[in-house]
Amino acid sequence: MARVIPPYSLGEKVGHCVEIPAGTVGEVLDEAERLWGADFRDVLAVADVTVGGLLMSRLQGRRTPVVADTVIAFTNPALTWLPPAPEKKAEQSEPKP
Repeated sequence: MARVIPPYSLGEKVGHCVEIPAGTVGEVLDEAERLWGADFRDVLAVADVTVGGLLMSRLQGRRTPVVADTVIAFTNPALTWLPPAPEKKAEQSEPKP
């Protein structure tokens, strides 16, 4: 059983931690795509998949085994980007006579 933690925007639609039964990371990703469709494909197009905090590409890729409580998440600066805080306007001083 894998615990999938989707990016925030997708998590608002499907849940912030979703359990998916599977034997490999590839099976988890396939099932998530079946369940969530285009929204999930959009995530996969830009995100790196992490398994227990490690990049999937550094493990066995889609063949990486899923063991009890494996956490699968997605990382990409574009997925967590927040707009910058608005700039504060400098206080204007009274013109000197």
